[in-house]
Amino acid sequence: MRYTISKKAKIISTKVIYKGKWLTLRKDNFIKPDGSTASYEIIKRKNVVIIIPQINKNLIFVEQYRYALDERSLEFPQGFIEKNETPQDAAKREFEEEVGLKGKVTFLGEVCTSSGFLEQKLYIFKGTNLHIGKQKLESTEKDLNVISLPLKKVKELVKNNKIKNGPTLAALSLFLLNK
Repeated sequence: MRYTISKKAKIISTKVIYKGKWLTLRKDNFIKPDGSTASYEIIKRKNVVIIIPQINKNLIFVEQYRYALDERSLEFPQGFIEKNETPQDAAKREFEEEVGLKGKVTFLGEVCTSSGFLEQKLYIFKGTNLHIGKQKLESTEKDLNVISLPLKKVKELVKNNKIKNGPTLAALSLFLLNK
């Protein structure tokens, strides 16, 4: 199989359908690289960092309520990259805010969260050489629990569909590939 990078699409028109606090929805009409025309609805969101804190052989998770699913979710700490912030700076900030830890963050990779309709990237970091910082939870995170789990238990929870957050599963895959 031969893989080639094609030309880029040419936008004919863009219309913002909705603009909210967390996302913007727009409709693009464009000419595809093959010359045909198409229309797509695109959601734009801030890029996200996710951190895999590791203490000895344990991985640190947060468990929190996710309204969109109406259930609690076991995830690695994650959050938006703010304006004028590098992914590495955001990783360090989120790491301390959510779990109250500081340490070295090492970049593991970048994932397009849903490339068919979502303009958002996920930057994945591993956190090591950890020491206590100060947890600074946002109002939406007051019910957040910090949980330390051995890798064997993490694999069991994934297998039994107890860890099902997409960014967490993507991050775990990169973590295991870089072990």
